[in-house]
Amino acid sequence: MMGFDYGTKHIGIAIGQTLTATASPLATISVRNQKPDWKHLNELIYKWQPQALIVGLPQHLDGTNSSLTDGVNGFIEELKQRYRLPVHTIDETLSSVEAARKSNQAHQKKDNKNINAIAAQVILESWIADNNCKPTHTFF
Repeated sequence: MMGFDYGTKHIGIAIGQTLTATASPLATISVRNQKPDWKHLNELIYKWQPQALIVGLPQHLDGTNSSLTDGVNGFIEELKQRYRLPVHTIDETLSSVEAARKSNQAHQKKDNKNINAIAAQVILESWIADNNCKPTHTFF
């Protein structure tokens, strides 16, 4: 699975799997003139071959749409058309706060691009947890 933290300047990307119920920050792509770096994203999709895409949907704490919601919805529609993969959304409220906390715990310097990828990790891990994707163990 591939997770996304949409922003007007950068989109954080994480990769994860339901088998282990884990996710890791992967990359950050640039957004210019309201257009993501589709070439870079195409390369990541081709390399990682996700089975589904998870996008954080920005909302205010009261559940109303934020100023980014329309941009995210446009991004979701473009993902569906380009990649023909299932696209799921999850409320991303406070994902950036959690990403900053994780970044500080890992003693990483404060780098907004890195925080975007960590926020994508938080979004993806939340979706996995909310959808009861539990790690599985196989014994031989």
